[in-house]
Amino acid sequence: MIEACANPSIVLQILPFDAGARAAMGGAFTILDYDDPVLDPTVVYIGNDTSTLLMEKESQVARYRLTFDHLRAKALDPDQSGEFLARVADSYPG
Repeated sequence: MIEACANPSIVLQILPFDAGARAAMGGAFTILDYDDPVLDPTVVYIGNDTSTLLMEKESQVARYRLTFDHLRAKALDPDQSGEFLARVADSYPG
């Protein structure tokens, strides 16, 4: 992950536990955007051990985009995230 931080095509942000309560505490989700939104509209994917949910309605997608924006705003910026990962790695022996 530390190496990925140096890749300009990857944006990695860490949301530390000490950031407190946050949006999306209900679980993970993935927003899938495609090159041609007319042929392939944006989809929100939620999956767990027992089910999968795909949401395509604009209102649903907008809600998850807003949630994602809130998560990014509360997370460490990309530089801070790389530094955080390096500190965590350095704290482990071996």
